[in-house]
Amino acid sequence: MARLECLAQALTLFVLFAWPVLAVAAQPAVAPALGHELVVGVRQAPPFAMRDADGVWTGISIDLWRQMAESVRIPFRFQEVNTEQLFVGLAHGTLDAAMSGLAITPERMRTADFLQPYFMAGLGVAVPAGPKFEWRAVLGGLLSRGLSVIALGIAGLILLVALVVWLIERRRTPYFGGPPQKGLVCSVTWSAKALGRSPPEPTASPRTLPGRLVGASWGAAAVALIAMFTAAVTTAMSARELAGLVRSEADLHYVRVGAVSDSRTTGWLDRQGINYVTFATPAAALHALTAGDLDAVVYNAPILAWTVQHDHMDAVRMLPFSFDPQRYAIALPPDSPWRQALNVALLEVTQTDWWQQTKQRYLGAD
Repeated sequence: MARLECLAQALTLFVLFAWPVLAVAAQPAVAPALGHELVVGVRQAPPFAMRDADGVWTGISIDLWRQMAESVRIPFRFQEVNTEQLFVGLAHGTLDAAMSGLAITPERMRTADFLQPYFMAGLGVAVPAGPKFEWRAVLGGLLSRGLSVIALGIAGLILLVALVVWLIERRRTPYFGGPPQKGLVCSVTWSAKALGRSPPEPTASPRTLPGRLVGASWGAAAVALIAMFTAAVTTAMSARELAGLVRSEADLHYVRVGAVSDSRTTGWLDRQGINYVTFATPAAALHALTAGDLDAVVYNAPILAWTVQHDHMDAVRMLPFSFDPQRYAIALPPDSPWRQALNVALLEVTQTDWWQQTKQRYLGAD
């Protein structure tokens, strides 16, 4: 009987003291108490953040934040500021969060904290859409690596054949005789004319059997060499005409590049040693591109593509590649008490079908 009484007392003590502690520990982490609504700094950056005529904000970042705030039950309001003020506000405590297509950079991480990335994208390049004659395109095609190698190879063969014929004919054919400088020049002239299928004068042709055999072989080879060089030039020029002045990152070194004043874009261009002109907005840079003042515009690929699609669809096109990929995230002040709760909400929202549908609605692809 006494043993049963002891067991009952132990169970009572567990229920009174241990059970509440275990119950609290088993509960999921919740957001800290909030005495005021969060001020969320945003900027115009389609398709991440856009404000319509009625002052309503929409966009990938905006819709994502609304879903997260609903999950955590955070009251908030949006406050429009520029990019610099976003991070100044976070540092001074006037903003509780900042978004709108913000890429994570070392400079920004020195003054702000970031949630888990929700989007990955690189820098994109916009170029004029319409084909037009450009002497830079012609010169660039002629000086391309492939054509240069072929041209140097043909020049080397001209000199080699000229040397062989001069060695054979210099003592037996007056045209190739005389001082070595004169004989070699005449031999090179004959070799170049033979390549161009220009009939030489009777006195300016090899007379010996070995010399005539070399000449005949060189004439037959000239047909194939000219055909190969013509095909290479046609291919290179057609590619330049179709692709324009810029076909890869390397071409940006040789054209007029415009960039939006942004630490990420201009930082990458500086590291690559590419000269550029800065503009305040993507729209201003694209206007200069359509006016013929630029050959290419470099900026965040999603923002640049959105601006092209809505304002310059017929005059500008995006190249089918991007570079310098970076992560986009929501910024918070250092040591924000909302970091854990917002990160959990972010991961939960981005794993839903709603998130995939949202990206497809704004970007047209998964």
